Amino acid sequence: QCGETYRKLRNTKRYLLGALAGFDDAERLAYGPDWPLLERWLMHRLWELDRDVRAAYAAFNFRDALTAIVEFCNVDFSAFYVDVRKDSLYCDRPDALRRRACRTAQSQLGISAELILCFLRHLPEDDALATLEEAMPWRGQFIGVGLDSSEVGHPPEKFSRVFARARELGLHVVAHAGEEGPPAYIWSALDVLQVERIDHGVQAIHDAALMQRLADSQMPLTVCPLSNLKLCVFKNLADHNLGLMLDAGLCVTINSDDQAYFGGYLNENYLQTFASLHLSAQQAYKLAANSIEASFAPEADKHRWMHDLKVCFQGFAEQD
Repeated sequence: QCGETYRKLRNTKRYLLGALAGFDDAERLAYGPDWPLLERWLMHRLWELDRDVRAAYAAFNFRDALTAIVEFCNVDFSAFYVDVRKDSLYCDRPDALRRRACRTAQSQLGISAELILCFLRHLPEDDALATLEEAMPWRGQFIGVGLDSSEVGHPPEKFSRVFARARELGLHVVAHAGEEGPPAYIWSALDVLQVERIDHGVQAIHDAALMQRLADSQMPLTVCPLSNLKLCVFKNLADHNLGLMLDAGLCVTINSDDQAYFGGYLNENYLQTFASLHLSAQQAYKLAANSIEASFAPEADKHRWMHDLKVCFQGFAEQD
């Protein structure tokens, strides 16, 4: 049952990402009485969902929050609304009121995503160069390149040419370094690949000079605790060094990593990590703020999200 719920939620998000491709403020339609009745109903249901989920989270009733989201996505949105309106998205003129209202209403779900093209480090660099060139016809569909797969034995400098090419193209550059590999891989990712973000990076704890550099530069580290656990980087989640890295002033974030393999989406990584390490509310705020600052989202979006985060935490503080 859990797997089926995940599949339905995932398909809903996949549909939205496709249906909202290219949506911007120029297409956004101001809400008013001329909106089609179905879109006005959807906006009302979104308002109700927001109200109910906020109330459930405020009461720490996460089961009710999840139930409300699942029922909305699977019944109201997917089974009813999308089934009625899908032809408008595919057949109506781009400037048609019904199509614009449809896309505007769906945009209120607040889902956004960008793609990073990753190279497999166990393959030769020539393969990565070929992959990058073959992807050029779709350059507008991804914002950066990364480096993943088997880390040990495949240091970052092996891919210096393809990362130099990516930087020439104006792409963001990130790389897995220091999850299973040594601190030297993090140094190489910084100095040779000139990355903007380190994926994982937990092995930095063994190099004091590297820790200081990461703290001084506020280089983001996308730490994935449940992945670290599955790959036996740490024997137990209680042994994880995320708290130590936060205390050292590093720009650490919590993330999910290949969820089907490693057993948890973002919320589960947060919940299990906090339960095991007994982290504080202040550390929760810092982790969330770090993730916003570390993202490649537009600055206006990051500013708005930081404001929302502060308001959220102030609300909890007032309740205490």
